Amino acid sequence: MTNARGGNAVVAFARRADGHLRRVGSFPTGGTGSGSFEDTAHGLVLGTSQGEASPNNLIEDAELLFATNARSDSIAVFRVEKDEIVEVDVQPSGGEKPVSVTVNRGVLYVLNSGEATDDLFDSEMHVIPNCTTGTPSITGFTVGTNGELDPIAGSTRRLSELGGSGCAQVSFNPAGNVLVVTERLAKDEGPPGFMGDEGVISTYTRNADGTLSTGPVVTEATGSGRSASPSTRPATSSRRSSSTASWVPDSGLQHGTESVAAARSRLRAPRSATAGPTPAGS
Repeated sequence: MTNARGGNAVVAFARRADGHLRRVGSFPTGGTGSGSFEDTAHGLVLGTSQGEASPNNLIEDAELLFATNARSDSIAVFRVEKDEIVEVDVQPSGGEKPVSVTVNRGVLYVLNSGEATDDLFDSEMHVIPNCTTGTPSITGFTVGTNGELDPIAGSTRRLSELGGSGCAQVSFNPAGNVLVVTERLAKDEGPPGFMGDEGVISTYTRNADGTLSTGPVVTEATGSGRSASPSTRPATSSRRSSSTASWVPDSGLQHGTESVAAARSRLRAPRSATAGPTPAGS
């Protein structure tokens, strides 16, 4: 995808049996790109109305292509043919600057960064990180079998609202009942992670009609990934999750982190050269 400010387009290639690529053509998305670098993922998704084949390889079929138009605030849907892609629908994204999409079981959610500018540098030539100058949000759509989008009333939700989000990606879990958003730069009120880095993961529970019943549940993105007692809390400016939730029932999603104090203590402890691997679940 070109993300060109003068007119966004998807550039398609066919792969020959020997692995070489042959350019098929360039296909306008019916909108405009930011013309800038977007430090995000899944701005272009291949799959069907039921799931994603690429970048997330959850299904084998590749019938539809979903593309974000970051400057014109819209989502384009194409039908994938043998030697071309054909525009099916273009819909407003429900927010400013869509940068990532995900689709599962007839529902699509888009991540809108909320930014009104595409500048990479401020007046003093300092880098402006992506998704830090607006109010990011997510909005849902139903997806017809042929790719037509229909906005879901009441589906728009803000993210953690911790400030400086750095929102990067929205994605469903494989079961399609949990929606996950990564916020690379969000900072909670606690101390920084044990490696000194930042970031949170915001999760939402999806209803059968595509709306979201809970969330965001905000969890620190730093930690070792070791399991502990479950602890999840709703997003507010004064509450945070500091332990690892071992499992979200029926969702296939793990989230959470080891506490900061425990992680620092563990990292400072000497390691035996002859010690074997840590048993699973310890």
